[in-house]
Amino acid sequence: MTVRQALQELSNAGLVDRRRGKGTFVANRPMHRRAGIFLSFSEEMTRRRLVPSSRLVSASLAPARPEEVEALRLDVGDDVVRIERVRLADGVPIAFEDAAIVGELRAVLDGDLTGGSLHRALQEAGVRAASATGTVTARLAGRAEAALLEIPARTALLVELRLLFDQRGRPFERTETRYVADRYVIDVHHAHP
Repeated sequence: MTVRQALQELSNAGLVDRRRGKGTFVANRPMHRRAGIFLSFSEEMTRRRLVPSSRLVSASLAPARPEEVEALRLDVGDDVVRIERVRLADGVPIAFEDAAIVGELRAVLDGDLTGGSLHRALQEAGVRAASATGTVTARLAGRAEAALLEIPARTALLVELRLLFDQRGRPFERTETRYVADRYVIDVHHAHP
């Protein structure tokens, strides 16, 4: 009884993760990112001395979705480069990323989308991310996302929608990244005006 109570207290404190039928495991500490810092996933993980990698789900030319047409200033019927990947740090799934890139940059499909950096491939194509805008929301993982991220269904996700602009101020990438909320946190600083 005492051990069970101690494990429950550790679980309540977020120090262990209890999985029915599997056991009790030391909980991962979430990674923290300051809002307003603009780094690619690969750059961010490398700075943390973690090995970034990706599990490629799909990569191809695809018709732009209505929200992508608007955000990327495309014409209806235009294609985008759609890249869907699970992003990992030291082999642990951190996020599912759904990126839509303007079709003229299709050469990135020839790059290393599992071990390499998409942003490095874009730089080699002459495009440098100069700024970004975005929003952060939260929702629960569906079954397909949960399977990809190796988490139980209905686990909390932190969803970041980001629109990237190149050095000339043109939007070139719209990405929705769904972070596992207990593995990744965005820190904010507030000041009274």
